[in-house]
Amino acid sequence: MKDPVSSTTMRALRRRVVRALIACAAGVDVLWIGRLLLPGQTEGVNGVAAGTLVVLIGSIGALVLATWWIGASLRESVRNEENARAELATQQRDLTAALRAVRVSEARKTAILDSALDAVISIDHHGIIVEFNPAAERMFGYAKAVAIGGSVTELLVPPMLHEAFGQHLARYREAPNGVLIGGIVEVQAMRADGAEFPVELTIAEVDHQSPAVLTGNIRNIAERRRVAEQFRLAIEASPTGMILADQTGLIVLVNRQVEEMFGYARTELIGHSVDVLIPERLRGHHPQLRNGFLEEPSARAMGAGRDLYGVRRDGTEVPIEIGLNPIDTADGRFVLSSIVGIADRKRAEEERNHLLSELQALTQELAVRVDTRTAEFRLSEERFRSAFEEAPIGIALIAPDGRWLRVNRSMCELVGYSEGELLATNFQTITHPDDLDADMTLVRQVLDGAIPSYQMEKRYFHKSGHVVNILLSVSLVRDLSGSPLYFISQIQDITERKRSELLLRDSHHQQEVLLKEIHHRVKNNLAAVSSLFYLESIYAKDEQAVKVFEESQRRVRSMALVHEILYGSGNLAEIDFAQYARVLAGEVLAAYRPLDGRIQMTTELDSVKMSIDLAIPCGLILNELISNAFKHAFVNDRSGHITIALRDCGDGMCLLDVTDDGVGIPPGLNIESHDSLGLRLIRSLARQIRGTFELVAQDPGTQARLTFSMEEDGRPV
Repeated sequence: MKDPVSSTTMRALRRRVVRALIACAAGVDVLWIGRLLLPGQTEGVNGVAAGTLVVLIGSIGALVLATWWIGASLRESVRNEENARAELATQQRDLTAALRAVRVSEARKTAILDSALDAVISIDHHGIIVEFNPAAERMFGYAKAVAIGGSVTELLVPPMLHEAFGQHLARYREAPNGVLIGGIVEVQAMRADGAEFPVELTIAEVDHQSPAVLTGNIRNIAERRRVAEQFRLAIEASPTGMILADQTGLIVLVNRQVEEMFGYARTELIGHSVDVLIPERLRGHHPQLRNGFLEEPSARAMGAGRDLYGVRRDGTEVPIEIGLNPIDTADGRFVLSSIVGIADRKRAEEERNHLLSELQALTQELAVRVDTRTAEFRLSEERFRSAFEEAPIGIALIAPDGRWLRVNRSMCELVGYSEGELLATNFQTITHPDDLDADMTLVRQVLDGAIPSYQMEKRYFHKSGHVVNILLSVSLVRDLSGSPLYFISQIQDITERKRSELLLRDSHHQQEVLLKEIHHRVKNNLAAVSSLFYLESIYAKDEQAVKVFEESQRRVRSMALVHEILYGSGNLAEIDFAQYARVLAGEVLAAYRPLDGRIQMTTELDSVKMSIDLAIPCGLILNELISNAFKHAFVNDRSGHITIALRDCGDGMCLLDVTDDGVGIPPGLNIESHDSLGLRLIRSLARQIRGTFELVAQDPGTQARLTFSMEEDGRPV
C-alpha cells in the first residue's frame, strides 16, 4: 500500500517544478524585452553584449527565483507531510481507544446480562430472538442456543395470546413508537414444558441498529402474586376491619368487616379517600394526623386517648379504635389500618359505671345484711346441732381417710357403740368385708371429683356381732380452695325392709310358678283342642270340612304357641314376637310346603316385645296371612317366594308385613266387604288392637300390611 502522504507531496512538488519552468520562460521574455529597449544596438558588439548581459541577468534572476520557489515548496510539503502523519497517528490512537471502549462496553453488557436476576430477551422486528441471557434460560427452561433464532411467539407466548402479540408486533412495525415501547405490563408467559406463569414486562427499543431491536426486561411475579393473594386473604379473614390506603389517603383494599361496619360495598370505597369514613366535623383535622404519622411511621394506635368516630353510609356515627401500620412496597409506602368498633364496649363501660354505683349502694346494704345473717347463722348453727343430735337416722361427719369425726345419738344406737368408741376408729372397721371394696371405690370417685355424691346399700357389724343392713348416702364438703374437708353421711337402718323384700321375692317367685303352671295348662288345653280338630279332620268325609278343621287346628296352634313360648321364657309378662313369628312361620311352612320345595320363605324380623294381649291377635293375623299366601298366591304348581317382615317403626308404631310374588289380588276384591272367614277374622282382630290392615298389589304378587300402635310396656294402646 502506498503512503498517502508521500504521494500528496510528490504531486505538490511536480506542480512547483512546472511553475519554475514557467518562471524560466519569463526569463526569455526579459531577453526580448532587452532587445526592444536597445533596438539600435542589437547588431553590434555592444548590442550583442548588452543583449547577452540582459539575457544572463534575466536567466540568473529566473534561476534564483525558481530555486527559492522550489525550496519554499519543498519546505511546505515537508511540513504538510509531518502534519498529516501526526493527524493520522491521532486518528489511529482514537480508533484504537474507540475499539477498546467498544470491547469494554460489550464485556460490561455481557456481564450485566449474565448477572441480571431478570430475564433479558432481545428480538428483531419480525419477533426472532437475538439475545437470551442466563436468567431467561432459567426462567423459561430453554438453552440459549435453542432460543436464539427462534420465534418469541412460538417459544415464550401462550397459544391464547399468539394473535394479540402478533397484532402488537405488526403495529410496531408500522409505527415504531406505538404501544409496545415504554411502560410496565403484566402478562402470561410460557415455559418450555408448556406451563404458564405471570410476568412483569418492560420493552425498550435499541434504535442504533438497523433495523431496530426490541429488548424486553422480564420478571417472574408468580411469587409476588402469591404473596399478594395471601396478604389479601389474611386481610379478608381478619376479625377486625382492615383498610389499606396510599400516602394520599386513597383506599386500595378493604375487607368484609369494613363493609359490615360502615355499610358500604367495597367497590364504593376502593379508589376513594378515607375521608369518606370520617365524620364531616372531624375531616379538617385528619390530614394533619395522617401527615404526622407519615413523618414518623411506626406501628401505633391513632388518636390514643381520644374518642374516635367513623361515619356509616347512612350518616350515623360509630365509636371506633384504629391501629396504624406502615407498609413499604415496590410501589411506595402504604398505611394498613386496623379498625375495631367499640360501640359495645362503650355501652359496657356505661353499664359498668352504672353497676359500680349500684354496687356501692349494694355494698352498704350488704354490710347490714351480713350482720343480720351472722346472727341468723349462729342461730342456724344451734338449730343444726340440735337437728344433728335429735335426727331419727344416723348422721356422721367422716374424715377423707375414713375416721369418724362426729356422730349423733341415732348412729350410736344403730351400731351399738358409744360416741367415744366410734371416734377412736374408722368406718372401714365396722363395714362388712364384702361391701368394703365397692364403698371405697365410690369414696375415691367423690374425692377425685368424678361424682358429687353417692348412695348405696351396705352392711355394718353391730357391736354385738350381728349384721345391720343400712342405706348410706354420702356427700363431700370442700373448703374454698376445693380441698376436701369431710364427708357427711346419712345412715338409715333398712334391716326390716330387707327382710320384707326377701319375703316379697319369695311370694313373687311363688306367683311366677303359679303363672307358669297356668300357661302350661292353657297350652295343654289348646293342644288338646287342636288334637280334636286333627281327629275330626281325619274322620271327616267332606273335603271342605277337612279344610275347616285343619285351619281351625292351625289357629288354635297359633294361640297355644304364645303360651308355650311364655312358659319357656324367664319373662311371663311379655313375649319376643320375632321369636314367635319364626316358629309360627316354620310350622305353617311345614304344613303347606309341597314335597318339591317350590315355595321358599324368608323372615326379616326386628326384636319387638309384646304382651300376651297383643301377641295372640297378632299371631292369629300372621297365621291367616301366611296361610292365605300358600293357598291363593301359588296356584297351578306355581313357584315363588314369601317374605315375612316385622318392623319397629319408632314412636310406638309397628308394621307386620307378609309379601309374596304370586298371582296377585283377584280383580274387584274388597277386603272390607269380602265374607271369607279368614278376612273377617283379620278385620276383627285388627280392630281389636286398633290397627290398620291393607292389601297392596305388587308386580308380581301381593303385600299384606298390618300397622298397629303399642305402648312402651308392649300393651296395645
